Amino acid sequence: MHLELNSIKADKFGQAETNLNLLQVLLNEPGAAEQFVNSPDFYKSGMNGLHMQRQSYLGRYLSFSALTHETRSWREGSFNQNFRKMREEQHQRVMDEVSKRFYALHTSLSEVVKKLMKNTNCKEKLLKWMRHAVDLNLDKRKMHVTKPVASDGFILNYIDLLL
Repeated sequence: MHLELNSIKADKFGQAETNLNLLQVLLNEPGAAEQFVNSPDFYKSGMNGLHMQRQSYLGRYLSFSALTHETRSWREGSFNQNFRKMREEQHQRVMDEVSKRFYALHTSLSEVVKKLMKNTNCKEKLLKWMRHAVDLNLDKRKMHVTKPVASDGFILNYIDLLL
């Protein structure tokens, strides 16, 4: 269920939504949530902010970004060329579709987080992951960073998840 980062293609959102929906169903099974939060893909100690984004299971879903400086398909490739040629109403349709995909992805991820929070055996591990997502990225806006931090898109998605 690994996701390719830096893509806003609708099929990637569909893949992520399908994976999260499957995870929601699996988390209903006895013991599945506990196995999920105890998995090395959930959280590994010794991570930095960028590793947390790219290597933790939840971080991968928060990595999707439509920020122009983070997304290859905005900077290069046919999407950017085609987007420039579109009329304003076509721009709006494309952006509405991207927005719907982000909303669906965030909603599914939010449901997974809610399920984990309701499980007393998982709540502490999830809160630990959430605390580390903040702690490991505190240096994000410093002029000089000595350790890798997560992308702006990850931070924005994480804030949205918290809201």
